Amino acid sequence: MWKFGEGLIGILITMNGIIIALVELPLIHKLQGKRHELYFMSFGVALFGTAFAIFNVLPTVPAVASLAVLVITFGEMMCTPFMDSFWMSRTDVSVSGAYTGLYAVTLSIGQFITPAMGALVIDEYGFTTLYWGLFTACLVAAAGFMALYLVRTSKFFYYRSS
Repeated sequence: MWKFGEGLIGILITMNGIIIALVELPLIHKLQGKRHELYFMSFGVALFGTAFAIFNVLPTVPAVASLAVLVITFGEMMCTPFMDSFWMSRTDVSVSGAYTGLYAVTLSIGQFITPAMGALVIDEYGFTTLYWGLFTACLVAAAGFMALYLVRTSKFFYYRSS
């Protein structure tokens, strides 16, 4: 669909790594404690969804690919550290290793299965369907994280984590 050469793809992947290396730690340091982790997770997943919509809405040119990588990178920076913090804050020290293992296995399964599922969708329905499907899945996930955030922070609900 995009038909970019290996050089441009390498530049886009490098751009992701450089931005993360330069921006993530200061950004997370500045944001940590400002809002609940679920808020930032919701925002990050919504950014992922936005990037998938960009793939379908804007032209397939290098500048758009760069924009999509930038949006995905910021989505990743908003999600990953706060997800790690969220699940770690809910574990007991005696079982934190088990939680860490379960979390790692879950991520690995997702990273193994998702490309195969995406390839099947592309083969059967095309890239456009895949990207709109991922956009929708991201918005549903972002809404779920936001709903959890609202429940946890609302004075209308009594919810106390242990």
